[in-house]
Amino acid sequence: MKNSFAITILSILVTLPIIAQARYISGAGHSYNLSCNKNGYTLTSENPVGRFYMNKYGGFAPRLPVYDTEVIYLGTSCDAYSELLGEGKWEWSNAGFRVMFNSVFIDFPRGELMCPLGNVFEYDNDGKCSYYK
Repeated sequence: MKNSFAITILSILVTLPIIAQARYISGAGHSYNLSCNKNGYTLTSENPVGRFYMNKYGGFAPRLPVYDTEVIYLGTSCDAYSELLGEGKWEWSNAGFRVMFNSVFIDFPRGELMCPLGNVFEYDNDGKCSYYK
């Protein structure tokens, strides 16, 4: 009896970190971890992501790509922000969700945003951002 109880407790403790962390894979194959705060979602790449530097006029400069950990902020009112890509928007659909920055689109097929430990904010849109309202 003691052994089965100990095994059950150990199993729960081992799986808690897995349950508390949500992972999303982009259409390009990059893996992101999700965290939430009062302003919305934060996706942080597990590995460095290569992106071309965007100049201040919205075009792409002929430079080598920036290769670094990528952090994407998704707001509760469908706004998005990335330090490298600037401001954008995000949308949800039955097929997943998409983040749009000027001319850069980052798709997350078959993904639905859910905070690992429950939502910590109020949605402006019931959590379903869409241009097709």
